[in-house]
Amino acid sequence: NVRAKTVMGAGKRFLEKHQHDFDVLDVELNNILGAVESAKRAESRLFVEMMQELVVGDAYFAARGHSPRSFALHQAAVDAAKRLNDLEATQVLLGKLGNTYRELYGNLDKALESYQEAYTIACERNDYLNQAVILGGIGIVRFDQGEEDGEMYLEKGYQLAKTHQLHLPLGHILLHRSYVAG
Repeated sequence: NVRAKTVMGAGKRFLEKHQHDFDVLDVELNNILGAVESAKRAESRLFVEMMQELVVGDAYFAARGHSPRSFALHQAAVDAAKRLNDLEATQVLLGKLGNTYRELYGNLDKALESYQEAYTIACERNDYLNQAVILGGIGIVRFDQGEEDGEMYLEKGYQLAKTHQLHLPLGHILLHRSYVAG
């Protein structure tokens, strides 16, 4: 379908150009999500890539939060990445899904489930940076659930980050520890 390919391509180019210009994305969000939905219907790798641009790092939905529509697309992108056997994308999207469950919806059980699945993939990939970050997420969820093993996960993530001199996860884990201590 030529129209769908045109919409998807235009949406992808627009996202690449304005990825960090959140005010512009606010105005065009309906069109962007329409392009993402077209990519989803086409079962395209582009769907996963576009959702990663919207949720990973200093991304739009990390800053603005999800709508029900975008959250459903995020969940679908995890499934699509799995079907594509893209372990890196699956892992990262699951980690961000865990953040959304925890921070936006307060669904600690779903957050933990997402983090644990992401952690398993990070271990398979020998991705120490994301292992440490995810261990921090698991630790804070377990603390918020009132479980005593939260500190054990934070310590494990801390030691992993320290051993591999990973400053970003080290900072995250220390921030989580200050929250737990407070």
